[in-house]
Amino acid sequence: MGFSLKEAKVYTALLCLREALASSLARRSGYSRSTVYTVLDRLKSRGLVSVIRRKGYKYYRALCLEGFLFCEEKRLKEREEELLRFREIMPMLMDVGGGYESPCFSLYTGMEGVKRVMEDVIGAGGELLFICDIARGLDSSLGEYFDEHFRCRFDLGIDKRGIIGGGYEGYEYICNGIDKILNVGVRFDSDINIYDDKIAFISYMDEVACIIEDAHIANAQAKIFNMLFTLADSAGQ
Repeated sequence: MGFSLKEAKVYTALLCLREALASSLARRSGYSRSTVYTVLDRLKSRGLVSVIRRKGYKYYRALCLEGFLFCEEKRLKEREEELLRFREIMPMLMDVGGGYESPCFSLYTGMEGVKRVMEDVIGAGGELLFICDIARGLDSSLGEYFDEHFRCRFDLGIDKRGIIGGGYEGYEYICNGIDKILNVGVRFDSDINIYDDKIAFISYMDEVACIIEDAHIANAQAKIFNMLFTLADSAGQ
């Protein structure tokens, strides 16, 4: 019935005494009077205890369990009615919130963890937007794998647009002449990839990566990327 240990002991003591002062219940239950007063207030609010004043003293009396059961059944029925009303309006609330669910966040560490994220990136089903620093990738412990991975982005024919920092020496044959790849003079400490309602952040030097899967967040990041891409392109970078 949801009783705490203190409530159970005080109520049992009151049932045995039938009617008692708080001091008597304190001695019987083994709790201090202040604790007993607090517990009695809770029991009273649940309909288990009544209070009678006699000659300036408060006497507590345990009410019949049938009355308590009736009150509990009434409370549960009211709760069920509240849940039923909530179920009825839940579809409307979902429409207002767009059926929004919490983003899915996955963290990967170590070389194998980073490789797993890189493989997820090249498996993009739609357009891949990325910000990448080739030198960082090549200088890391994943350099050889990074070289193979970066070339796969182009060999697999993935629809892509990218901003590359720090130049792309050694990759001119891939990047030159492709107007969807911009080379800017800014170095990036980590790569950002936006694809399939996901955002993948990769730090090759730290060997850590994460994927956030959420359509709202990915869409917002795609808009930021498009703004940066347009600015860089119009500046002649």
